[in-house]
Amino acid sequence: MADVLKADRLKSGPRFWAVDKVILAYFAGAVVVILGWWSKLPDALPLLAVNVIAGAAIVYR
Repeated sequence: MADVLKADRLKSGPRFWAVDKVILAYFAGAVVVILGWWSKLPDALPLLAVNVIAGAAIVYR
């Protein structure tokens, strides 16, 4: 029974919870803001890296 459930889950692909989608949208918006004000933000590169890594952690969990 467990093998059947695992096989079905793998076929359907990644399913995100609603909160995952909200957080990913927030990270995407933050990346746009960081890129838009790149020259005015102190430490823009670490901010960008944190947002990209956090988004990737959610997608590739």
